[in-house]
Amino acid sequence: MEDVIEKIKNLASKYPNHVTTYPSCDSIAIDEYESGIEFKLDSGLKKFFAYSNGISFLDYCIPGLNNKQIADLAKSNSYDPLEFNSEQVVIFLGTSGYHEFGYFYDSNSNQNKVVMISPEEYEISLIANSVQEFMEKFVSKLEIMFSLIDPDEIIMYLDDPDLPSDLNNW
Repeated sequence: MEDVIEKIKNLASKYPNHVTTYPSCDSIAIDEYESGIEFKLDSGLKKFFAYSNGISFLDYCIPGLNNKQIADLAKSNSYDPLEFNSEQVVIFLGTSGYHEFGYFYDSNSNQNKVVMISPEEYEISLIANSVQEFMEKFVSKLEIMFSLIDPDEIIMYLDDPDLPSDLNNW
């Protein structure tokens, strides 16, 4: 996750109007947060929260941990816990277009498979074998997309219908 975080730092530096980061969480705050929720945080997400307690890439948002400036991860997963074939899906990324991305929570594994939930058909598609793999592909795609826009241009969302549902085919 360190390479992903470095890429995010570079994007935040080059595109401050499009990437919003927040103060980090220390390991004690992350552990305390995790002890009060009904699922375990993916190990890659823990590293991410140690860098930024939530983040937004225009209309793509990773909720924070008790961060009042952005959505809260546990609250985002508490309204209607999502299950698929009796496996819990933990939503960790959402968009203004109501696409959501989550991982199958498996307490016996460090490799939580990532799925995309499409609002149109309420369809779930497997798109990565781990949160780490998803974040690597997602941030690489963001680098390409952001390179196509002027850093000072005011935009609300990325206009790429394949972002990031096409991650599986890269």
